[in-house]
Amino acid sequence: RKPPLRFRHENLNQILRSAIEFMSPELSENKIRVQIKLDENIPAFLMDRERLHQSFINLIKNAMEAMPKGGRLLIRTTLKDKVALIVFKDEGQGISENDLPHIFEAYYTTKNEGSGLGLMTVWKTVAEHGGHIEVSSKQNDGSTFTLLLPVREPKLQLAAPKGK
Repeated sequence: RKPPLRFRHENLNQILRSAIEFMSPELSENKIRVQIKLDENIPAFLMDRERLHQSFINLIKNAMEAMPKGGRLLIRTTLKDKVALIVFKDEGQGISENDLPHIFEAYYTTKNEGSGLGLMTVWKTVAEHGGHIEVSSKQNDGSTFTLLLPVREPKLQLAAPKGK
């Protein structure tokens, strides 16, 4: 079982850098060049660091597996209004039109190995953060996963009126 969600003020770019650093040996071993473009204007906001870190690792692993001969993975963050966008764009084999509607389903996989839970977990984590995921993919032309997360702040509350 997963531990309960723990929302804290965190820096999104730091979590992303940490995930990239964690995957760095595997990425270089698989000849994946990571291009990182992070928007430093994204403020710290409420998020569960561990869940997002694991989601970023899952997306990096998927991109790596989609590029068995190596290639480039672009990871970018931007801030639009009060929404943080995290983009993972690979040059991999892409996802077929038949598979695309099913990629977030539990146990759905097109790989020989793997549980089919990685993308479902990513989808669930993003939903728990009040966000959503957009995916575009073309066979033999790569995939782009865009996570949209609202920049959430603690709700401000007025002090309760003093009793009479």
